[in-house]
Amino acid sequence: MKRDKKLLSAEEYRKRAEKHRNALLDSWRIFGKTGVFFLSGACVLVGICLAWFASNKAVSSDGMAVQGTAMGDFELAAEGTLSDEGAWDRLLQSILTGSQKTIGEKSYVITESGKSSIRWAITESSQMENQQETGISPGSFGEITFYIVPNRAGALTVTLDISLEGAASPPEASLPADALELLKGHVLLFADFDRDRQAYGGWISEDAKPWQLNLDYGDNMSEEHCTAVLQRTEEDKLIWSADNVQMDTAYPVTLYWIWPEVVGEYLFRDTKYAGNRPLLFPEDAGEENTGTPYVMPDGLLEGMCRADEGSLSNRYFKWSDREVFCRLVTEEKLREFRKLGGYSPDYGLLCEYYNSADQYLGESIRYLGLCVNAQ
Repeated sequence: MKRDKKLLSAEEYRKRAEKHRNALLDSWRIFGKTGVFFLSGACVLVGICLAWFASNKAVSSDGMAVQGTAMGDFELAAEGTLSDEGAWDRLLQSILTGSQKTIGEKSYVITESGKSSIRWAITESSQMENQQETGISPGSFGEITFYIVPNRAGALTVTLDISLEGAASPPEASLPADALELLKGHVLLFADFDRDRQAYGGWISEDAKPWQLNLDYGDNMSEEHCTAVLQRTEEDKLIWSADNVQMDTAYPVTLYWIWPEVVGEYLFRDTKYAGNRPLLFPEDAGEENTGTPYVMPDGLLEGMCRADEGSLSNRYFKWSDREVFCRLVTEEKLREFRKLGGYSPDYGLLCEYYNSADQYLGESIRYLGLCVNAQ
């Protein structure tokens, strides 16, 4: 079958994608205008939530509204002061500003005194491009940190529920279901970042598989050395646990977020094939590295090819002709791209499907928020 479009090499595509990205930047920047972060209660323990502004009427973990308690096993906090606000915090008029607390020599905004929701303190190093009203776009990345502050010494286990939420403009308007699905596959959260390899690890996603990270908090945080484990379990739960926490000590948990600019960041194992951009899954699964946080999850490539009857997108790609997409984008071809570093005739078309999804997100979703509930 003759194709209407000229096939591009990976290098030709990168140049074209850069030009395309610049042309669409104004459209993309309307997406992710956020800063609407707050902390909220979950079950009977006070938890933390960075969330989009329309969500704090009730907090629930099982469909029933619950209230935060004045004193649970832990509090959650963000480093900063009550004056460290995001550019869009005005949208959180119904959310309290929280309590100020000094731990060691640092100031924190913290969930205490029975407050069920407080605004997140935004700092230069812990934000989602929301200190100013700029928004995020493909290629944006950063990190944001919250803290677990025990109210007692000893062993502590915290179950985390982390997700990204999108909202339209006006925020009460409904969003297309396909845009919300694409959000899950285009703006990503990780628990680790290897700066030497320029690679992310510990994917926080419905499509992720079990992994484990060991966190060493060092001797300078308290009188007792503390190590913790952050893991995604077989039951798809995200759990932070430590055996010897100390009271009134702030243990950081950092989330790394990224909007991958090109689909090669998903597929490749060497940054040079992705234009020196960071990689998401630099390792393949094997007996020696099962459960490590840098492995490509089983089933991911299969999921990237999924095309339900009558659909025009999945979590990763958007198309206009389902039949053509199913013929061109197969698990076998994705594995070939991964093996060859993108130098395959159909790679340029794959990139166009990914780019179309990015553009659709920019046109459909205006506000983005990161929700983190803990119990």
